[in-house]
Amino acid sequence: MSDIYQGIDGEVEREAVYEGYVWRNLRRNYAGHFVHGMLGMTGFRLVNAPTFIPAYLHLISGSDFFVSLGASLQQLGGVISPIAGAAQIEHRKRILPVSMFLGTMMRVQILGIALAGWFLGGTPLLVAVLLFLFLLGLFSGPQGVAFQFLLAKMIPITRRGQLQGWRWHGCSAPGFALRSGLGLPEAVTLAIA
Repeated sequence: MSDIYQGIDGEVEREAVYEGYVWRNLRRNYAGHFVHGMLGMTGFRLVNAPTFIPAYLHLISGSDFFVSLGASLQQLGGVISPIAGAAQIEHRKRILPVSMFLGTMMRVQILGIALAGWFLGGTPLLVAVLLFLFLLGLFSGPQGVAFQFLLAKMIPITRRGQLQGWRWHGCSAPGFALRSGLGLPEAVTLAIA
């Protein structure tokens, strides 16, 4: 990307060149963010829903305390990590590789929960799930910072609200379909109405 500034010295000219670069690539970046919201985040919305993981923790522990502890550990990880993540991200020229790494690490924690459920039982299973929930929160914080940083660099401010609305609306229709037992076309019709 640094080659777009070749031969340009003034700050105003550099800003104009960057603005042109953003608008030239808007269609691709907009589509990428939209698809990420539709496909990439739907699974996380199901995992982070206040039903699935708490019900699983209650199933394996039989205790409301461990359900609350799991939610608390995930939130603790998500609260303490964005500050450190922002400090690590703000000075970098290339944010996408960091965002990809953090997103992958979030997914590894969900895989860890699944594998622990498959291979472990009893107390080791409970401890592993609690650890993976904490790590999921820990990686979610800086990944959210990196994602918002990318969004701010790649999508003009005049289009961000529209993109976020479409991402949420697109994710809410499948979620509504799952919750209501309706098929996706019926859920989309009801969500639009």
